[in-house]
Amino acid sequence: MIFSFRTRVFVSMLSVVLLAGGLIGLAVNHTVTRALSDEYKQRGLALAINLAARCEDPLLAVDFLRLKNMVDETVVSSDGMVYAFIMDEHGRVLAHTYEGGFPVALKTANSADDRQRCAIRLLDTGKELIYDFAAPVIAGNSRVGVVRLGLSRRQGALITRQILWNIFSLLGLSLFAAALVAFSLSDSVTRRISHLRSALNRINANNLDMRVGLEPDRPCWQVTSCTKVDCPLHGDVPRQCWSMHSWLATGNAGTEKACRTCVVYRRYGGDEIQQLAGAFDVMLHSLKHSVGQLAESKTIIEASERKYRRIFETSMDMIFIADGSGKLRDINPAGRTLLGYPNAASPGIATHLKDLFIDPNAFAQLQQNLERDGFVKDWEATLHGPDDELLFVLFSCSLQRDATGCVVGYEGIVKDITHRKEIENRLLWTDKLASLGQLSAGVAHEINNPLGLILGYTQLLLRDAPVSSQQHADLETIEEETLKCKKIVQALLSFARRTETHMEPVCLSLLVDDVAAIVRHDFELAGIALETENSLQPPNAFGDAEKLQQVLVNLLINARQALGANGRVKVRTVHWPDRSTVGFEVQDNGPGIAPEHLNRIFDPFFTTKPMGRGTGLGLSVSYGIIQEHGGSIHVKSRPSEGAVFTVELPTTPPESRKERPSANDHANPDRR
Repeated sequence: MIFSFRTRVFVSMLSVVLLAGGLIGLAVNHTVTRALSDEYKQRGLALAINLAARCEDPLLAVDFLRLKNMVDETVVSSDGMVYAFIMDEHGRVLAHTYEGGFPVALKTANSADDRQRCAIRLLDTGKELIYDFAAPVIAGNSRVGVVRLGLSRRQGALITRQILWNIFSLLGLSLFAAALVAFSLSDSVTRRISHLRSALNRINANNLDMRVGLEPDRPCWQVTSCTKVDCPLHGDVPRQCWSMHSWLATGNAGTEKACRTCVVYRRYGGDEIQQLAGAFDVMLHSLKHSVGQLAESKTIIEASERKYRRIFETSMDMIFIADGSGKLRDINPAGRTLLGYPNAASPGIATHLKDLFIDPNAFAQLQQNLERDGFVKDWEATLHGPDDELLFVLFSCSLQRDATGCVVGYEGIVKDITHRKEIENRLLWTDKLASLGQLSAGVAHEINNPLGLILGYTQLLLRDAPVSSQQHADLETIEEETLKCKKIVQALLSFARRTETHMEPVCLSLLVDDVAAIVRHDFELAGIALETENSLQPPNAFGDAEKLQQVLVNLLINARQALGANGRVKVRTVHWPDRSTVGFEVQDNGPGIAPEHLNRIFDPFFTTKPMGRGTGLGLSVSYGIIQEHGGSIHVKSRPSEGAVFTVELPTTPPESRKERPSANDHANPDRR
């Protein structure tokens, strides 16, 4: 429910008075109650300590009559004293002021040890609150009894209630006076506001030729020139400085001072509401002049908007606009397509510039460059692409600041260079493989013969050495390490020297089943579940079955070594009809691959395994085999989310693919 201005003024003033009175009442009540409570405590404390000092001799003399007189005298002489009694050191009541019998429960309601001068406790009898004072009676160093006094708070409550009654009586009178003032003020204001509202409603109907002023005569300070004869400074001569263009627009101090002494101003100036009405008249005069200019400006702005909107919508590069915090305000259609968002309402769409970057520190670096130079040009970065792919782009961005120098926005263009990076990486990779192949072949041949001699002589010595001797154990260690070296040399030769490949149709479903049957027992011993999903129907892949089997075995061994107990590995065959390719995926739920290692996992001799558990050639050999088949192999992985290796192979012989893009063209080398 919406209340009128009059009601709100009326209610607000009454609420302020009522709230102030209530707060004052609460403050007074708290102060008085606390003061009385402190006074009662001090009075009771003094009485209890005094009585304890006086009753020391009667207690030692066991003079019950004097003790009785003391407690009676204390109750009679003190206002609000409810009871008084004295107990000996054994807790027996020696004298009290109760006439109808002493309440036994009161004995244990409060106690004081020898180190306290007096213990105070607030007791609730159900009818009233009583401060109970317990003061020990000390004779020498021994405790001979306890004095107990009960002081009622009833009198203090009566005093507090009387003070509050006086305060609220004054509050009622204040509310009545405030109501009269509020009604008078709100009625005066609302009547004049109603006049302004009705005038503004006519202005909203495009009637810019009317006046809003509350007086019939137009004051001289609101017109372009004044010729009023009763203005002592103007007379019959128009003076432009008194117009709205000089006084109201420039706010000249001298002009304003002159207006304050003007007879017309004093006659028609009125209060703030009248001055508000005059200001509206000035605004109307300015609006009439500005409407024409706005119409022309609107036409120019609309033409400019169409031109730049056309550039924004039709650009083949991504264009973005972000606010000062980096929150994205707009992305053109090319940018949404690049990032994989069909429209602005797509689920998962990035809302901040930092969400676009793969590297969480990239946005901070971009901000630093912009803060330093004000712009960046062709700054290379990596973004999140569709289906978690990597996008390599060039950023050209500028920083927008307001008049105070604060950053208010970013505007930039993002150019996709992913395809160019793929070509560059492919050329670099090919050159690297060729160089490493020549080096590996030379090294392998040079050390292969010495290793053979070492292994042969070691095996001859093993025949003559006693089985349980230290010499036999040392020779076995030499033999084992030499065999490891032979294995590395053989892997080098396999990497450097491509054996003859027999290309023929290969059923990937059968290949996956055969490899799974070979390694399943090893996986079960390690506590790892191996699952296969063979939904692939012909067409089959075209390649060398033994080499493809080697690739799958390498991927499964890598997955097993990355997993611990209760791990899971899944092998699934896949068909891509749009590219006429088939393949398989090896997915595990292991620790994943760190982002800094993704680009190196296919490099020869690169491994993250502990010493002695890998040569770093398995994935390199697998990559070479797939390249030889005209296929592609790539990996998707994030830390703690496992890894997925995807192998894609053609379904046709090499000669039928000469004029069509190979499966390798669809690979993303940067996934390596």
